[in-house]
Amino acid sequence: MASARFLIHDHGTLNPGRENSVKISMRRQSAEKSVMATRHLRREIALMLAIKAALLYGIWFAFFSEPQLPKMSEGMDPGRVASTLIPPKTTATSPNP
Repeated sequence: MASARFLIHDHGTLNPGRENSVKISMRRQSAEKSVMATRHLRREIALMLAIKAALLYGIWFAFFSEPQLPKMSEGMDPGRVASTLIPPKTTATSPNP
């Protein structure tokens, strides 16, 4: 009796050798739980990314999709804007070497 392992089931009987099947069953349940947790985590991450993408689109649409006032874009010649923003090149040499 010292060398044999016994398990007591719910109905109170002793069954030798059932320990391995119980361990396998517990491992299977643990593996199924981890697979379900992984699926749940993937679903949650995908949902959060979709919500973030929708929020970013909403912010872009509200603030950056069009000029605030239509008259802001009237008369905006690209050459004139470039000449205002980018200083012209000078060909004169500086007096300091």
